[in-house]
Amino acid sequence: MDEPTTIHSGRAFIHNGCLYYSPNSHRRVTPPSRKDDNVYRFHSVLDCCHERFIEPEWWSPIYGWLSFVPKSPEWGQNELFQHLNSVKAHLLENGWRGIGTERLAQWTTLEDTLFLIATKLAKLTRTRGYLKPSPILSLQPHLAVYNEVCANEKVKRIRDWLFMWMGLVSFYVARANHLNLNWMCQLHAEGIDPTILDQINQSLICDFTGKCNRAGVFLDYLRDDSDHFPVEFFVKHNVPVWYIWSDEQAVAHRKKGTPLHLLPTQKEIEKACSTILVPLPRPIQIVGQAHPAPISSGNDYENQRSAHIATKPWEPFFEERRTQIEKKNKTYTIQEKQALENKRKNPPRRKKTKVYVWDWSQETDAIELTRQKISLSEAKDLWDLPDHQKRYCPYFNEWDICEYFGLDSDVLRKENELHAELVDELNNAHRSLDVRSYDVADHEELNNNRNCFNSMGVLADKLSSHGRLLTSVEWVPDNLMCCLYFRYGFIMPVHPTTPSLELSEKHLSEWKQAMRCIFRSKDTPITIAEGNHTEISSFLLSLLNKNMPNPLSFDLSPSSPYAIQGSNFWERFQQKGSWFLINQDSFVDGKNDSWRIALTNIVDALFAFRVLAKEGKKAVLTRACLIKKLVKMCIPFHTLGEGLSCSMETIYAEVSKRDPAHQFTVAEFDNYLLIRKTLVLSSHGRAALLAGGIASRLAQEHIDVEEAAHGPSKDVLEEGIGHCWEDPNGTIYADDEFLPAEYGILCGEYETKTNADGKNSVYLSWWPPQHLWMRPVTGAHPGYWTEENEQWYQGRIRDIRAGKAKPLSSSKWLEWLRGWRKIQAISTTLEVAAKEILSN
Repeated sequence: MDEPTTIHSGRAFIHNGCLYYSPNSHRRVTPPSRKDDNVYRFHSVLDCCHERFIEPEWWSPIYGWLSFVPKSPEWGQNELFQHLNSVKAHLLENGWRGIGTERLAQWTTLEDTLFLIATKLAKLTRTRGYLKPSPILSLQPHLAVYNEVCANEKVKRIRDWLFMWMGLVSFYVARANHLNLNWMCQLHAEGIDPTILDQINQSLICDFTGKCNRAGVFLDYLRDDSDHFPVEFFVKHNVPVWYIWSDEQAVAHRKKGTPLHLLPTQKEIEKACSTILVPLPRPIQIVGQAHPAPISSGNDYENQRSAHIATKPWEPFFEERRTQIEKKNKTYTIQEKQALENKRKNPPRRKKTKVYVWDWSQETDAIELTRQKISLSEAKDLWDLPDHQKRYCPYFNEWDICEYFGLDSDVLRKENELHAELVDELNNAHRSLDVRSYDVADHEELNNNRNCFNSMGVLADKLSSHGRLLTSVEWVPDNLMCCLYFRYGFIMPVHPTTPSLELSEKHLSEWKQAMRCIFRSKDTPITIAEGNHTEISSFLLSLLNKNMPNPLSFDLSPSSPYAIQGSNFWERFQQKGSWFLINQDSFVDGKNDSWRIALTNIVDALFAFRVLAKEGKKAVLTRACLIKKLVKMCIPFHTLGEGLSCSMETIYAEVSKRDPAHQFTVAEFDNYLLIRKTLVLSSHGRAALLAGGIASRLAQEHIDVEEAAHGPSKDVLEEGIGHCWEDPNGTIYADDEFLPAEYGILCGEYETKTNADGKNSVYLSWWPPQHLWMRPVTGAHPGYWTEENEQWYQGRIRDIRAGKAKPLSSSKWLEWLRGWRKIQAISTTLEVAAKEILSN
């Protein structure tokens, strides 16, 4: 029999003379062997291993959902899956080790809930006939293991088997999406708790952006054509899909209606066919299994390849690389060496990083490993390889990856020993466990004994209790005089008037109106003005009436002796379109960094300028000092990295859905708090702090203001995940940002459909939507967070918890945000005065 041969060329490749094509994946795969659907795939404990199902298989009308199995799922701070974090076996009283009663109860409760949702979705989508994964009880979790390493591996295998249930639910959700079904509302009508559905909706189960890598599938439309899902179904949900391509297959695809852009082009076909055929081994297992060194197989080809590997052909390259590094090191400063060390500890994977794979040459007939450059998209599935198979060089910003690196290392030898010990213990019933065999009927019996609704109730109660523990943080407003100076440019008189023992009604009335202008309590004591109540009232009421205040009390008055000089301002700031970027040399810690603080309007820029001018005189000013003030007052800004190319395509966000007649409960608010916390604590959650307004205040409930002071996150700097802006000169800037749906989730938004066809939507939310809060015409705040805003915020929380307040529609929030419209006159007056004085 001829040796199996595979060649890869972009998304098209040839295997055993057949052409294969993927419209959405560059993954290097080998077509699997076809499996008999009559053979049960979850037959024994050893069969039930998540790692056995993370490579693509041929489509099956019974096991088709396996294509959605996540390869290495990440759930972040999602409250529903937090108990999956620990996989260390518990030491039992008898000295053996096992999963532990409490943890097993938590995992079976989650499994029961996923089983219930999968069952309801199958009925909803009319997708029948798919065999479910075996219950984790069939993995005999109650039986303990003596060896610690084997016990930990067993616990991990049981935990990882829940990933199969996640893949099953993902498949049904994708099916519901493909059919345009409002599955959240319909499952709620079937008795599924909405808090559970909300958590599922925000999890990796419903994340089809491509960030969640899935096993994938091979299609052959000439076999059982009627049972195949269309190619676009998998592409739409970012599940890697491959299919055979031939003249007969082309006809089948035309009948199936496959869109032209999902078919291979003639150029791709020719490129694949023109490549020299060389063997490519089946991809190795990369999780929980050590990789033995190549051995002689009796086959001449394999013997030659093993002999070549034994020479370590990569060593001359790395020896030359070490010589180059030694020369470079002699020219580097201590700071540069430290920066390289930091990169070595946290290797980047962004677009400027190069990735090379040591693979069998496709250019010649010689059997040799060569260093081949691949794209970051092709490398996406290689980052999970063991550390000994990956090498990063910070001096050249390059990765080298090879499955044969470290085959003789101590680490690998230890892995092989542990793996051999594990297999031995798992396969010897008298020493560890009785490896039973199950058939479908056995598993169905276990499924029939589930108490799913009870498990779901336990899970929902736990979520609600965790949400109730999230109490609001205290927010303290700035000192009145500081607020008036930094925000409005009020200059306190050099010689304040002596406070009168008796204040007239006029003074008190003007003071109350002045406090209203800056959203302070009407009960603010006039004594806090330190004898300046007349000047403060006159100053604020002049701005309210669009008049210029007394020049002696206003630093934006051209005739004021304290007027801001335009030249001083522009020494610190640079305007790029509507943005005001602060120059790096304005801070002691900004000269060596690549990111800059940017304000979104001139009034906010003047606030920052006053902080720089005043605070910088008293002490050494850092960017963190200014950023903390901006965040505390919920003023929007950005920390822009220059020359970074980013995209937000891999960020998943979707607001939850409700029926128009749904009655919201306090438990749903508690659950919303958990979802909000998960979002804000995500890798780019700092974006909420920078957004200003209600978003910033909500984010401060979960994340420290320090997170905003560190500049763009690792997502932006290394992963290329973020938002990009371009200034009028064509310079590209990037920073962390939220999608509109993420702002909706942050504010507790829900979508309701108002008619049967589902085309019209009304959005309800616990808090005002961010885009409405930031409208310049709002009269509910003066452009920053105030004492009155905080009183309203705390009062609404109390009303929600008392069951008196419910989510409001956008139109209701818009009506509330109109507030005291006259307040906008102050912002207008400040903006006009600022533009005039800075233009001079």
